[in-house]
Amino acid sequence: MTQTVADIMKKPYSYILIPDEGSGSWTGLVAELPGCISQGDTPAETMDNLRDAMEGWLSVVVERGQDVPSPRVNYDSNVKFRELLCEKCSRKRAEEAAAQ
Repeated sequence: MTQTVADIMKKPYSYILIPDEGSGSWTGLVAELPGCISQGDTPAETMDNLRDAMEGWLSVVVERGQDVPSPRVNYDSNVKFRELLCEKCSRKRAEEAAAQ
């Protein structure tokens, strides 16, 4: 059975938000989806932009018939797992943690 992008979006993927101390903006990424990254001026805006980026990322992968990576954490599909990193955490440390 082929899943739709909407079905996949309901899964508990790991969202990581990283503050940029210099500009006050935020970068968000989906740990399981390589290259699925977005930015915003606030955490809420970043999450909205990240969901849009995720929808586009998944649409391309599904259209091409490629495998979609599964969420790392197998929670109930109604639960969203989100990590909010402290301001002292660097992008490199966040990406290293996401890769584990």
